[in-house]
Amino acid sequence: MANNHLDIFEDIYDIKDNITNNQFLTLNNKVKNLIQENINLKQSLSNYEFEIIEEEQPVISNVCTCSTRYVFPNRCNTEENDLSEFFCVQSHERMVNCENFKKLMEKLPHLENIFRKIDLPFTEEPIYQDYIKHEIILTCSILLFLFKKVYDKRDKVIITFVMFDFIIRNINFLIDYKLYTKTCIIKLEELLIDNEYIPLTLEYNVNYTKWLDIMKNIITTE
Repeated sequence: MANNHLDIFEDIYDIKDNITNNQFLTLNNKVKNLIQENINLKQSLSNYEFEIIEEEQPVISNVCTCSTRYVFPNRCNTEENDLSEFFCVQSHERMVNCENFKKLMEKLPHLENIFRKIDLPFTEEPIYQDYIKHEIILTCSILLFLFKKVYDKRDKVIITFVMFDFIIRNINFLIDYKLYTKTCIIKLEELLIDNEYIPLTLEYNVNYTKWLDIMKNIITTE
């Protein structure tokens, strides 16, 4: 906006020779007054929005109502349903008190690392077991949703740990759906050039090279 203000004054100076000095001063003062009014209005709006937020804060409690519409492991078309309806993700306080998130942590206990570091190692070896395709897809969709919604970079990295751990524990799914495996490989390789990712793999003792080798072996094995 500051640049726009300067542009206005430049326009005024461009026409200075075509108007009287009195007209020039009058126009200049009017523009200054308009700019000041604009600044005052913005400040007023900013203060008003702040007051509205403060007034609404008591209404936004940490009480979760998601349990009435639990998404997992019930069938849910994630293309038609917004997962925001099922999980409180506005803050750590909301997440830790979210009934659906609690249930999700029962299935994916490593998610607790978002709130506190726990003494539970991530897998290094693939687990060959039967799986339900829909549950795998839905679980990964939920984790991707959480990854997009959380703001803290550390939380995002932990969620990627949980996702890779989950799919390595369901290795048969990766074997059956190699196109998805290729996508996972690309994503993991992208993360490995992230400066914040590697230090956290060391902190949480994540053997990402083993994960990568396991997935690459799936692709090369026919």
